[in-house]
Amino acid sequence: MEKGMEVDRHRRKQIDVIFRRAQQVELCYLVDCTGSMMAHIQEVKALAQHAVDDIKRSYKQLNLSVAFVGYRDFCDGNDRLSILEFSNDLEQVQRFIDNQEAGGGGDGPEDVLGGLDAVLKLGWDAPTKVVIHVADAPCHGSRFQPAGDLDDTEHQIAKDGMDGNGLCAEELILKILEKGISYNFYHVFPRNTQKMIAEFNKLSQAYGCGIVEVNLEETGLMRRSVAISVMNSIGDTMHALSTEIAAGEGFNASNTDGIFTVQAVPDWVTIVEQPAIVTWFQLPADISDLRFGMDLRKTSGVMKIKVAPNPFAEGCMQHAFHAYCVEGVAATHGRLVAKRFKGSRISSFMAYEEHMEVQSVAEFLALEFTKLLQARSPGSPMVAFQRVYAAQAAGIRGPYYANLEPFIEGNFEKFSSGASRASGAHEVLQAFSHWTHHATKGYLMVVHLQGVMVGKDYVLSDPVIHSTELVRHSPHIRTRFGAMNLGPRGMDAFFAGHKCNSVCKTLGLTVPESGLGAPLREAMP
Repeated sequence: MEKGMEVDRHRRKQIDVIFRRAQQVELCYLVDCTGSMMAHIQEVKALAQHAVDDIKRSYKQLNLSVAFVGYRDFCDGNDRLSILEFSNDLEQVQRFIDNQEAGGGGDGPEDVLGGLDAVLKLGWDAPTKVVIHVADAPCHGSRFQPAGDLDDTEHQIAKDGMDGNGLCAEELILKILEKGISYNFYHVFPRNTQKMIAEFNKLSQAYGCGIVEVNLEETGLMRRSVAISVMNSIGDTMHALSTEIAAGEGFNASNTDGIFTVQAVPDWVTIVEQPAIVTWFQLPADISDLRFGMDLRKTSGVMKIKVAPNPFAEGCMQHAFHAYCVEGVAATHGRLVAKRFKGSRISSFMAYEEHMEVQSVAEFLALEFTKLLQARSPGSPMVAFQRVYAAQAAGIRGPYYANLEPFIEGNFEKFSSGASRASGAHEVLQAFSHWTHHATKGYLMVVHLQGVMVGKDYVLSDPVIHSTELVRHSPHIRTRFGAMNLGPRGMDAFFAGHKCNSVCKTLGLTVPESGLGAPLREAMP
């Protein structure tokens, strides 16, 4: 008992560190300051301090520095860029923003790439890095512009993708991702800027990331959107810091074990099949089974599998390999993905069972959620998680362990983080996370939703569970639901940025009146 209490105290201290570090935030406003933006520049001036106050109501340990980059166009000479470095003197920041005036701009497109370049040259250093980009026009180059609408006769992008200052979107977007900056784009006139952001997203999604979009025509609430964008970024940082904690416990995220990726599916004829003992959890009989001290029943079977020698993808903690079930319990799936941990956890079967437990709980809750939503609103999108197995086989250098799950065809996307999302996209998934907290009477919440859209439905994988139970005591004392479980504080972080949508209302969900979320919602217009 004493050892369990010690582990619990240690875990709570880790979570305290995660929350404190994630609240060290650098926020940069990147604003198109040309003549057509007058009304929205005034709105930025009015919201700057209010947005900070809103965030502080939810995150009491917030340590915020703010920068400002205003851009115009090539023809504006010395007025092309207006830059304020990061400062935690928010009164100074407010004075600088108040001095910005709308003016200039030549043809329709503006020097967006010059603005992004200036953002990258700022002194970024905090764990949480956020850009709020407010604009009504795209950058130069026809690939970024709506057909036939904008005059771009003087500043076409060269064939090598470079503009007149030697900047190109590919390099700038890559550098933003490498710095770990959360890029949030606020459309003033979406018709003008959607194509540009679609092109930027193509570049970012190649690295498993995406640009968060907010349509100011639809929301009209820039103040609320800025606060939620920052809080979502804090949530993403919490997830990243949890990964670092896990790395300290054996998930050596930097250790690639000399492995290089090969994306192509192998010729299965050339791959030797091997027998494996596989374990999977039986799903709970009822939601009431999800409670403190829960223990899912395990079932075992035998498979014959083939696994590619090289991974086709790599995450923070795992490599993903193409695999194929020749015979056995998962034979109906055919193609599989074999996921193996990096570092020392590669040889810990307990780590694979822990991952399997998280996804099994999420699978059951998704089934129950979809059943309820279809009964209340027939034809709504369905939510499903892949069935996961833990496999053991004989390897050349000792036991071979992996998690196996069906291969998902399609574009793998990250739909939500540990926090809610700023835009109204994927409302069903936001409602699903909310419902898991409600259905389990606050015991747990399923977040960090990612996977593939199949039509209007979602097939998901690798979720995170926050739970009031941080440590399990049987059969071994260890963290419950893994190192990503941030407990009640993780749930509060979700509710801080969550605003109930139409799906929540269909299911009769309401936000708890305690925790981080309540004060923020009371302050919002």
